[in-house]
Amino acid sequence: MKFGQLIGLGILVAPVAATGVAQAQTTPAPKPAAASEGGSYISVAIGRISDADYSYTVEELFPVEADVGEGYIIDAAYGMYFGDDWRGEVGFSWQDRNNANASWQFGTETGPGMSAYTLDAIGYRDFRFNSRSNFYVGAGVGVGTVTIDDGVVQDSTGTGLHLQAIAGVEARLTSSLRVFTEARVRQMRPSVEAGQAGSSGRTDGFDITSTSISAGVKFRM
Repeated sequence: MKFGQLIGLGILVAPVAATGVAQAQTTPAPKPAAASEGGSYISVAIGRISDADYSYTVEELFPVEADVGEGYIIDAAYGMYFGDDWRGEVGFSWQDRNNANASWQFGTETGPGMSAYTLDAIGYRDFRFNSRSNFYVGAGVGVGTVTIDDGVVQDSTGTGLHLQAIAGVEARLTSSLRVFTEARVRQMRPSVEAGQAGSSGRTDGFDITSTSISAGVKFRM
């Protein structure tokens, strides 16, 4: 798919571009730029999210082993700086993935995949290379709304806890514009309605854990 190829190319190019800009503009400064001044920002990123295996039980009687394919993900956030090296965000994400499969006592079923929205509170710690670039780590907790169809669960929507761990690299281009690339481990725990082969009802809560790689931009306000 052309769209998926463009996303992949952007993700590969972004780290090189960010590092190059940071190294090319390393003029001495009395202290790290911008973050120590406080303030807020908005950010947006797009990337790829991996496939995932998961399992659940329908009506506590029928175990299901399932998987969902890879797809793309969009993240957006509003953030604030707290001191030199700490910041927090309210983050929103949307993901879409294809080709979900499920195996159980009644055979193998296939569905179109899944989509999900999440809303999270995220905290970050920045580690600065110089005045124009930094490495960061973060962790977040929130809620996710998942719509999934793997053939056993049929186009059903449920909510659950969403957890994530984050690591990335950021480079400053101007006083108000930054670029970044990052990796995230995301865990969703939805509980949804199942219905197939005469069995229907709530499944137990299950775990869909995936990794994503994204590139994005950040605008200081």
